[in-house]
Amino acid sequence: IRESIRFIYTQYGVSGLWHGTSAGILKTVPKYCTAIIVKDYMDGILPQIDPQSSTANTDTLIRSACKSATAGVAGAVLTNPCDVVR
Repeated sequence: IRESIRFIYTQYGVSGLWHGTSAGILKTVPKYCTAIIVKDYMDGILPQIDPQSSTANTDTLIRSACKSATAGVAGAVLTNPCDVVR
């Protein structure tokens, strides 16, 4: 790794170490912003968990998994074209 860094630095300077970062940022920021919005939306439409229920822990896990999976799919669908370009 050190030799790779040294080579890039020698050939391209400090900016070479950050080459391609903008493409990654253009993909990552919209993906996570979308995920946050979708998780918040899902939080509002999924049924609330009764903390007194005997299945509260399982219900919370399932609810969280649904929110996360939906947010992940939405983010991936939105940013897939950025992956293709990158």
